Amino acid sequence: MLMVYKRINSKVTVVNILHIMNINKILLIFVVICVILILWYCFSPREYFEPEDTLKFHRISTTETYSIKGDMIYPKLKAMTSMIETVDGILLTSKKGEIILQPKAATASYKILLDFSKTVDGFTDELEGGVMCIASDPYSSDFVISYTIIFEENGQTLVVQKGHLLGKSFELGTVWFQQNYPGGKIHHAGTLMYDQKGNLFLTLGDGGPQGDPENHAQNLKSYRGKLLCLGRSEADDPQIVAYGLRNPWRFDISERGTFIADVGHSTVESLYLLPNLYPQKPYNCGWNQYEGSVKYAKNPSFRFEETLPPIFEYHNEIGNPITPGRAIMGGFYLPQRAIYVFGDHMSKYLFILQEKGGKWLQVAKGKLNDMILSFGMVDGDIYALTFGGVYRITIESLN
Repeated sequence: MLMVYKRINSKVTVVNILHIMNINKILLIFVVICVILILWYCFSPREYFEPEDTLKFHRISTTETYSIKGDMIYPKLKAMTSMIETVDGILLTSKKGEIILQPKAATASYKILLDFSKTVDGFTDELEGGVMCIASDPYSSDFVISYTIIFEENGQTLVVQKGHLLGKSFELGTVWFQQNYPGGKIHHAGTLMYDQKGNLFLTLGDGGPQGDPENHAQNLKSYRGKLLCLGRSEADDPQIVAYGLRNPWRFDISERGTFIADVGHSTVESLYLLPNLYPQKPYNCGWNQYEGSVKYAKNPSFRFEETLPPIFEYHNEIGNPITPGRAIMGGFYLPQRAIYVFGDHMSKYLFILQEKGGKWLQVAKGKLNDMILSFGMVDGDIYALTFGGVYRITIESLN
């Protein structure tokens, strides 16, 4: 019996040893795989990096895939606020109150079709007022234009009015929409754009004072701090598409979605992408509880996860070496390149974003000589409208 027990015991010991050896092999293989993965993560090329600025949606491509620059083409057209193409040439609006027709030839002289300061009672371009934008109805010969007039003692009213070309003059028609800003001369926004259905859309800023203390942007009973669908005519009731916006200066309706650039208060410049212009309920972009992805209110009344997050954001620091800026100026999406082009007012920089793996990365930047007011598009080319004149933007692939 003793011999049998010893044999059984020795067999068990051998089995245990083999079992331990197998476990050690498995552990060794696991450790080797982990080391390989760590080395791959550390040394493999990455598509982007996130600057150490605590922003969730500030992503920079590790390689610039495009170059972007601007060439001055219309030096006499200074401080323009919008630019569209017509059969007769290019229509522009100026902050000080002009509608201008510019032939496409750079050497040709422009003509002032209408001067609001001489023809519109109460017109004002004080502070952020002036003629803001012009848009053309895709299904008629009509235009719409937004501008500001004096409201009471210290305020302004943003007016959206129809108009049409009469030979070499511009005639104003029916007033479509008005938004009063009592005591406010800032944050009007006022960008106009039609979609393919022929519906007109308008952005409105919170109107100030700074910080939106009256909570207009979050109030769904107020049109301030919103993207509105005005419909086909002044008979249609405005519908709120997005709210929680501070000063959404320029938006672009594209096949990729609707891009809205929202000028920040003191911390963040933000860019949003709305997937649908006709949502079941309006999108909340967060202001004045959040500024981009950063808390603005000490104790926000809702979670950031309940908002539509920006696709890109950056600190409003002109001296920032990565994304310098102080006031984002929305541009255009170029479907043939699948890139979005925008700029920054104070820093004079142009930027290109490209979507990679569901994330929008900054892939290029270039600087102009003048502060940017807005952007326009003619014949598929993007133009930067600045205090110093109009630049044509050139984009080249580096691949």
